[in-house]
Amino acid sequence: MFTIETRPGDPDSLEGDALVQFVFEGETDLPLALSALDERLNGALSELVSSGEMKGKLHESTLMHTANRLPTRRLMMLGAGKRGDLNAERTSHLFGQAARTANGKGWATLVFGSTALPSGSLSPEETLRAGMSGAVVALGRGDLYKTGEKKEDKLERIVLAGADQNDGWNRAAQAGQALGEGVNLARELVYQPPADMTPTILGERARALGERFGFETTILDKAALEELGAHALLAVSRGSAEEPRMIRLRYGDFPGKPVLGLVGKGLTFDSGGLCLKPADSMVDMKQDMSGAAAVLGAMHVIGTLKPEINIVAVCPSSENMTGPDAYKPGDVVRTLNGKTIEILNTDAEGRVILSDGLAYAQQSGATHLVDLATLTGACVIALGTVCTGVMGNSQAWVDRVLASAKEAGEKMWQLPLFDEYKEQIKSDIADVENSGGRPAGAQTGALLLQEFIQEGIEWTHLDIAGTAWSSADTKYRVKGATGVGVRTLLRLAEMMAANAG
Repeated sequence: MFTIETRPGDPDSLEGDALVQFVFEGETDLPLALSALDERLNGALSELVSSGEMKGKLHESTLMHTANRLPTRRLMMLGAGKRGDLNAERTSHLFGQAARTANGKGWATLVFGSTALPSGSLSPEETLRAGMSGAVVALGRGDLYKTGEKKEDKLERIVLAGADQNDGWNRAAQAGQALGEGVNLARELVYQPPADMTPTILGERARALGERFGFETTILDKAALEELGAHALLAVSRGSAEEPRMIRLRYGDFPGKPVLGLVGKGLTFDSGGLCLKPADSMVDMKQDMSGAAAVLGAMHVIGTLKPEINIVAVCPSSENMTGPDAYKPGDVVRTLNGKTIEILNTDAEGRVILSDGLAYAQQSGATHLVDLATLTGACVIALGTVCTGVMGNSQAWVDRVLASAKEAGEKMWQLPLFDEYKEQIKSDIADVENSGGRPAGAQTGALLLQEFIQEGIEWTHLDIAGTAWSSADTKYRVKGATGVGVRTLLRLAEMMAANAG
């Protein structure tokens, strides 16, 4: 991984492979920072803009050699789109584009100037944090198992230069790097083949994370789960030769402050169980633990940045397979909190294991809950792959999570949990059914989870089925696992730390 350096002075006085500058769409006059560069380059920049060759459209890119007029050998001009549309997500993508371009061309050093950073509604510190996280994420790859001519990272340094720098700049840059590393940890966990990412191995990775950052770590095996009474998690895992795990990490010892519970679905492989998926729907089911991966990625960043908030992170983890002891349609499962679930569809297993995960988080002291799960295809139909579905039992808490997502640069959209939807998951034999059918499938899945939330606990559910994986390669990130949710969870923890008594 490259290093990030902050230095005083003008960026055009530093050596490097390329100096990065941003141009906004519709702004024909060069900003002051670019005017000085334009003079040194004999008017080449103003000619690019005035001729229309550089319009500033989002992700438009122009590369020019400086012919020894600058210490950097090249100038990379990136279109930042309309200034009013600039936010954390777009800033992250722009820096990611610059880093991915540099790495692909074999460059070692990129230079950014503080006076020429893209500026909109974000503060300079927010810009740096979002930008550096995007640069780190851009270099994360999914070719973990390729042999032969495997590409190696070439980018070694990003230098942030500017006479107006202060300690806040350096902290923001380092926070951005930590955030990018957390996102890439989540992505790397999801990329692992199911044979190399079993519940046991996921538990081992969580234990290593706990040891690194000093978290109180609990990993419950099958025997411990039976003693605990987590029969829902145990039921889903019965068809597999792999044992389930309940993972718990604790962070923080801040008396009087709330306890944020983060719960991530950890299905390391989902065949659908006896309600077997078609082969083309099964091939990507290693990503069904993206919720757990996001929680662990967020804990990496929290362990690095140390916000003053109490956190309990819980990841129920299992496989869903078709072995001779697999749970069956028609079975009734008794959950950790005593409620019963009638199984109509063994492929609606995520909500079953989350019932025990949510109960365990509350038993562990959580006062506020967020769960993340690749839960329903219905959410993908409703919202596509553009944004995450959000539902919850408290509008104030949902609003807080949505605000965190917006500040973090992750698109999310609230779906309603009308009481009428509850009729779809009523059971004649048990407390609830695990499938409400096709209509409002995202909502009925969330409503089943809500059955396991205690009175007085605020809870929000994030359905990341459409956003956990990208099938398209972009200028700022390779296709595959996205690490969605890590940014939002970190921002939520920081907001709670700032506002809690």
